[in-house]
Formats: sequence, structure tokens, C-alpha cells
Amino acid sequence: MPELRRFLESLGFVGAGQEGMHVKIRRVVNGSRQTLTVPLHHELAPGTCRGIHTLHRFFSTHD
Repeated sequence: MPELRRFLESLGFVGAGQEGMHVKIRRVVNGSRQTLTVPLHHELAPGTCRGIHTLHRFFSTHD
């Protein structure tokens, strides 16, 4: 998880709160607020990893 958090912070996301084993992170791009909820588990499910990869492609093309 520390690697994922550093990666998302490199995209401009900052912590916005935590509930249980999930953390909300946010960033503002062109006046639009983007919020992600990320699990804090030691291992991420394959579907979660695919979703993060998809979001990265979306966010990196909409900066």
C-alpha cells in the first residue's frame, strides 16, 4: 500500500479522510474535484489493481 499511496500522490492526490480499512484521496483538476476510495489492505485484489490502472489511464489523459 505505501507504493500505491506514493504513486497516487505523484498524480496530485492528497488524503481526505479514512474510514476503517479504506482511505479517501482527492485532487482538483481544472476546477473538478476527483475523489478515490482506496483500500488499505496489504494485498490488493486483481480487480482493484485493474481498476486503479484504468483510473490512471483516465486521469493521466485528463490532466
